[in-house]
Amino acid sequence: MTALLEESYRERVIREYEEERIRRGLTFGECFCGCGQKTTISPRDSIRWNDTKGHPRRFIQYHHYRHFYYPSEIDRTVYKENGVEFCLLPLSQDLFARVSPHRLDYLLQWKWYAIWAPNTGTFYAMRKQTLPDGRRIAISMQREVLGLAPGDLREGDHKNRIATLDNTDGNLQIVSATEQAQHRGKPKHNKTGYKGVFKRSDGEIYRSLIGVNNKKIHLGQRRSAEEAARLYDAAAIKYHGKFAVLNFPEEHLNDRDGVVDGAQQLSGGQSVLDERT
Repeated sequence: MTALLEESYRERVIREYEEERIRRGLTFGECFCGCGQKTTISPRDSIRWNDTKGHPRRFIQYHHYRHFYYPSEIDRTVYKENGVEFCLLPLSQDLFARVSPHRLDYLLQWKWYAIWAPNTGTFYAMRKQTLPDGRRIAISMQREVLGLAPGDLREGDHKNRIATLDNTDGNLQIVSATEQAQHRGKPKHNKTGYKGVFKRSDGEIYRSLIGVNNKKIHLGQRRSAEEAARLYDAAAIKYHGKFAVLNFPEEHLNDRDGVVDGAQQLSGGQSVLDERT
């Protein structure tokens, strides 16, 4: 009876293997992730990986975390907006990431998902990776595009900080952790509506602070939040340079040499770039 059950399992595994291999258009023994490499022969039956002894494995080690897209599933249309060409890479939650057309095939070897970041109020494109020591880590799409390996202390940053699903080459830059912090907007717990402005406990005075080299610098106190915010803007241009995020960017159009375009500063909204128009 046991022998019959084992034979039935082996037959089922081999049949399902052949059906899936043909459906994916792969040759016998080719990794099911679509990388084109040959897998090893399974030394034993494995219900977990749906393998059977003496038959090619479905995946090369660690490749089962990659995602196979059937050609019919991929929209390879090259869109163009404001002179920038991009393709749409599908994520979870019915969202899409913008990527440069020449990077689409490379990025499609993994399954990407959208994750909400409460501190920024935006979505990010992420994938999982298993390290040789067995640890699983999350890799952001911007780091993958910029070639930042796990352990690299540099950060991948979006030039348009509210378009965090726009991972086209022109919207990404390599920065230090300090520069990335300078390029953040106001915290979600901010109650004044302005970056770098805090209300004193007595409720009548507003303090202006800015972070420089991991230290807080007190810029002064004002009776209105707007005046305190202008104090911060002046200091941000001085200390943060092109990474400065201003409260009143329109007031500094003539003296923002090298500073990030003010059109995306503290605009309140967020672009998830999930439209195909």
